[in-house]
Amino acid sequence: KGMIKSVVSDSQPFKSEEAGELDADSNTYMLKPMEPEQMFDGLDLYQYIEGQYTVLCLGMDEEGLNTDIMMLAQFDLNAAKINILQIPRDCYVGPEYTKAEHGKINSVYSDGVNEGSTPVAKVANCLKDLFGIPIDAYIGIKCTDVPPVVDAIGGIPINVPYDIIYEADKIIYKGEQVLDGQHSEWFVRFRHDYLEGDIARIRAQRIFLAAGMQKVKNLGTLKVLSIYPTLKQYPMSDLDISEIGILCDFAQTVPMENVAVRMVPGEDLSPGDINNYYGYSIHKQETVD
Repeated sequence: KGMIKSVVSDSQPFKSEEAGELDADSNTYMLKPMEPEQMFDGLDLYQYIEGQYTVLCLGMDEEGLNTDIMMLAQFDLNAAKINILQIPRDCYVGPEYTKAEHGKINSVYSDGVNEGSTPVAKVANCLKDLFGIPIDAYIGIKCTDVPPVVDAIGGIPINVPYDIIYEADKIIYKGEQVLDGQHSEWFVRFRHDYLEGDIARIRAQRIFLAAGMQKVKNLGTLKVLSIYPTLKQYPMSDLDISEIGILCDFAQTVPMENVAVRMVPGEDLSPGDINNYYGYSIHKQETVD
């Protein structure tokens, strides 16, 4: 707690003014009632659903216009689990949510139709409509800000499953290694040589996510918070550093086998199906199941 207090020097530590705030959520979410002895006690954060805290995680392109990485990270406090839902950027959502001609979900941030909401609220409202999952908070980062963040935590130990030729002179070779910030950006952004394009990239990002979570767990909460002054200029979030510390403390108690990562099920749309663009069609029943 002393470390948390020592690094909090202003009331708005992150650049949330770029993305804005989330809208208030008036929906009613129903879960199976739990006995008092099953309830987690001690996470001092407001939750739309008691015992469940969900953070919208966004990875932005260079211009900060499109959300090319989208995930919902659900902290299941009662079961001591973390559930992560990966949302392909090419999911078709149509004119109900975006003015972009291609109708893809990654454009809702900058081209969302609800002019009364902030960019991040447009995304959150779209996801709440699609999946019925409340969103308590958000955090986002531009792809160009990945290198300094990774370097600040000392790199990501990872077993790269195959050679990655990001560009002719930008190569990541197969095998166990520690990726620095620049190589980490190449790893999470690479997709052009994958037969499945963005879907294959999402699977690669899952490998990186697991390695990154393990690195943060090994560092511990106090070490993560100690580098806060270096990191605070990069993320966009409505979480302050003390709230991130609370979530980090909980994550330290969750073994990696209790972390589940899933992708929204669906299939590719061919050009001609929707406005002559490639896209991704969500399988509704499989998603519900």
